[in-house]
Amino acid sequence: MKRFWEAFLIEAKKQGIEEVEMMMQRSKNFSINVYESELEKYQISEDGGYAFRGKVKGKMGSVYTELLDAELIEELVEALIENAEAIDSTDPEFLYPGTGQGMESDLRKENKGTEAEKIQFAMDLERAALQFDPRIHKVTNSFFAEQESEYQLLNSHGLACSEQDRYFMAYSYLTAEEENDRQTAFAFQLSRDFHELNPETIAKEAAAEAISILHPKRISSGSYEAILENRVVVDFLESFGSIFSADAVQKGLSRMKGKLNEQVASKLITLVDDPTGAVGFLKQPFDSEGVKTQKKKVVDRGILTTYLHNLKTAHKAGIESTGNAHKSSYKGSMGISTSNFYLEPGERSKATMMEEMKQGVLITEVQGLHSGLNPVSGDFSLAASGFLIKDGLKGHAIHQITIAGNWFQLLQEIQEVGADLWFGIPSGGHFGAPSIWLKTLSVAGE
Repeated sequence: MKRFWEAFLIEAKKQGIEEVEMMMQRSKNFSINVYESELEKYQISEDGGYAFRGKVKGKMGSVYTELLDAELIEELVEALIENAEAIDSTDPEFLYPGTGQGMESDLRKENKGTEAEKIQFAMDLERAALQFDPRIHKVTNSFFAEQESEYQLLNSHGLACSEQDRYFMAYSYLTAEEENDRQTAFAFQLSRDFHELNPETIAKEAAAEAISILHPKRISSGSYEAILENRVVVDFLESFGSIFSADAVQKGLSRMKGKLNEQVASKLITLVDDPTGAVGFLKQPFDSEGVKTQKKKVVDRGILTTYLHNLKTAHKAGIESTGNAHKSSYKGSMGISTSNFYLEPGERSKATMMEEMKQGVLITEVQGLHSGLNPVSGDFSLAASGFLIKDGLKGHAIHQITIAGNWFQLLQEIQEVGADLWFGIPSGGHFGAPSIWLKTLSVAGE
């Protein structure tokens, strides 16, 4: 790779490219599914390639390849120039001028387990779920996956960054049945150490959840005091995460436009983007442009303190990048993404909040986020389920309700933020939140 890069630099300079960057991305995935004590699916896949960006007469062209072949260098450089010349946008783009000294990260653990151990893990996951309670009717999927990734970034300014990672994930998706009622539930674990995953813990969480929501009832329509459980708040944060992107702001696609340093939420709300890995699963010392990352409070006690920037949007705003450039694949384009993005927790438990609330609803699941939610206006109308709160305790399960409102308005009216911070499965960013107490939520039921 080093020899190819050096030869590419020479050819790029020869053909008049002002500055150039090379990105290498590789991933190896291993996954297994167990169903009815049989290995239903066994899959190994690899993906990877090399992307090049270069500035030609002020415009940034790009090209990618899956193989490093010295005979293709001239062709790649010519294609990069053609792509740059075809760009219509007048917004300037940049390569990071930093040297990236010490920008290396290797998060892989030495002990990664054997293939036989991983298959047995998935078998044990299914068995543990079925043995938890006779009401567990079926384990639809006992899943285990391992992903190993490698990333390198070089540019003509002397930048040299590298990152390696390996992590494991397992989940159980199952169904509980009693008296002709069936309910499904899901639980997962993530770890960089295979031996930290626990099949009994995952199975117990999924099975207990499925059993708890058996025999749900409908409730009357009206305005209720409500607790949105942490998993639901994570769904909302993930759906509205793009509103803090400077790109969305500059294109007029975010309600946060023009609100920097203004109150946009209750003083109870502090939203943090933390790539250090101190909170959350991701650990990213640099972003997809090689800019050193940093922990930042995007909203601090309700005040919007910053947007999330890459080099392009930061230049347009006349500030430095926040280190949130993101390129999901060597084939993709440069964008903006969160890292570990979470709502800072409060001090009181969900149970304590319910006890003080006395009467209301606990919303534990929402559906239809892609069709029933508008990330620009904040309006939402979503199918939901959960539990009735009666006399301060969790009562019977509820279903076939719809919750509606405006997310930005709810953020202004939050009564309390709980202590039960929880993170979902990473997808681009990694979103986390505790449960929140709302004084009023519109519920459509019977």
